[in-house]
Amino acid sequence: MDFERGRIVRSTAGRDKGLYLAVVADAGNRILVADGRRRPLSAPKAKNPAHLAPTRRVIGEEQLGSDKLLSAAIAAAFPAAQGI
Repeated sequence: MDFERGRIVRSTAGRDKGLYLAVVADAGNRILVADGRRRPLSAPKAKNPAHLAPTRRVIGEEQLGSDKLLSAAIAAAFPAAQGI
């Protein structure tokens, strides 16, 4: 599976292990991810692709427009996981 912009991924390593994040950009050997709450769009986290598990969900470009829309889209896609 590809790390395209808008794909929701699960972090498998690091302090954010188990959290669902959205791919913001591909920065060569790093993937920039954000969730709109702990990690805002203005300061995405650079993660090693080996530490991310892609899901089948891809959110639209309009949901990547603000932190509020992004966090709502992730919560709607994975409601049980937001309590991690």
